[in-house]
Amino acid sequence: MPGRGGKQRVKRKKSKRQSVSEMEKTLKDSIHGRKRKEQAILKSLVPPKLEQKVKKFELTEELPMFKPINKKKDDKKTSK
Repeated sequence: MPGRGGKQRVKRKKSKRQSVSEMEKTLKDSIHGRKRKEQAILKSLVPPKLEQKVKKFELTEELPMFKPINKKKDDKKTSK
């Protein structure tokens, strides 16, 4: 989408209200039982939980590792 097509931008009025300080935010959160600040601090310190990526598979007796090896027994005749 192109720009505004040569129209002037309208400036927004800034609110005269002061922004809420961090201390006020944490105080309000603790009053209401929220743990946003603590979670934000812990998120940077604690590594994310790793899920084990184990695929379940079934072993069958048809696999070659479970079959006995049939060796042909040669006659042990030694020639002198």
